[in-house]
Amino acid sequence: NQFFLFLGFAFIRLPPIYLIPINNPLFTSHSIARYFIVIIFINTLFHSYNYDKKIPIPKVLSLLLLFFFFTQSASIIHSVHIDAFLFDYKNIVFSVIIFFISYNILDRKNIKTLIWIFIVTAVLNLLFEYITYFFPHIIYSYFQPFLYEKYWESLNFQIQRQRFFPEIFDEMLIPLLFYYSYMQKKQIKKLLGITTVIGVVTFSIISNWRIRLVMMIFSLIIAFKMYFKESKKLSIMIFSLVIFFSVIGYIVSINLIGFNSIDRFLLPSKQDITNITGRFENLVESVYVSTSSPFVGIGLGQYDDYVPEIGRISFTNNNRISSKNLQIGYYPHNIFFNILTTSGFLGLFSYSLLILYFLKNDFINMNKRSLLFKSFIISFWTLFLLSNT
Repeated sequence: NQFFLFLGFAFIRLPPIYLIPINNPLFTSHSIARYFIVIIFINTLFHSYNYDKKIPIPKVLSLLLLFFFFTQSASIIHSVHIDAFLFDYKNIVFSVIIFFISYNILDRKNIKTLIWIFIVTAVLNLLFEYITYFFPHIIYSYFQPFLYEKYWESLNFQIQRQRFFPEIFDEMLIPLLFYYSYMQKKQIKKLLGITTVIGVVTFSIISNWRIRLVMMIFSLIIAFKMYFKESKKLSIMIFSLVIFFSVIGYIVSINLIGFNSIDRFLLPSKQDITNITGRFENLVESVYVSTSSPFVGIGLGQYDDYVPEIGRISFTNNNRISSKNLQIGYYPHNIFFNILTTSGFLGLFSYSLLILYFLKNDFINMNKRSLLFKSFIISFWTLFLLSNT
């Protein structure tokens, strides 16, 4: 179970590629990871049944999780396109399963192995980001045949918009990278952790995604505050290197691309401002759509039918090339509003209860638990920040 779980996490953390020379989504690395997860889930249930082993998830959390799962399932009532519902529902199912099996498998003995997997995949992601940004012709010439078709369409589309590395959000790992650097006695391993932090920060700046910059600042500030008490020397060293390479990254991006994530904040273009105001309009639109079915929602994956403008607006890049796979750009960029629309007030209520449960427990644990535990807490809320902005 541990082996398949860790291998599955490694596959999920990296861009989806075809693992065999057949361009079929069933054989991508992400799909294989799902197969691993299903095997672990069945094996865990079988083991629990045969050996009468109780599931260690707290009862209150189990009930909240089941309530949330029920509300997402109930949204099928008003779903017209069942295939679209199942496509989104699949993500809900696997999220719950991953939560379940992780709770059963991860412990003090193997959690550091998971951190090591996070670091190795972060280094590989940084290498992929470096090649994409500075040598895009290599991506087009050598990487394209191996990348999942829909992912490649999105990646190619964003590169032409001068937005780099979509769906790589390693900013969430910054607290864990601090922990790794802090705990290592060997200088070479400590240097690996520090270098990875610098790489994540630098590529957040040159990626031209504002959300990555926001996540990075949030995660970095809290990590500095948390580890400064433990090791002033390490924190000052990382802080100094981060500032230095941030300046280097800023200068390089200005000369190579002409702008970066910081510019989009401090010197936003007309399009940048329109994007933000448009997202507020999307939030209002989602509330209006939710009135169609306020209790159980319109159904997962049904948003396009209720906002027909999405199908007519061409989401284009700098070369005026549109992408059907990026129509989600017109959905509400906030998980609470999205849940309100797709699964109604019942779904919003269940999700809010779940988040409040995590918030309460994490607030208590931030004062009592270990640095490792606190680092995971900050990683979680960094991702939560992504889901809301």
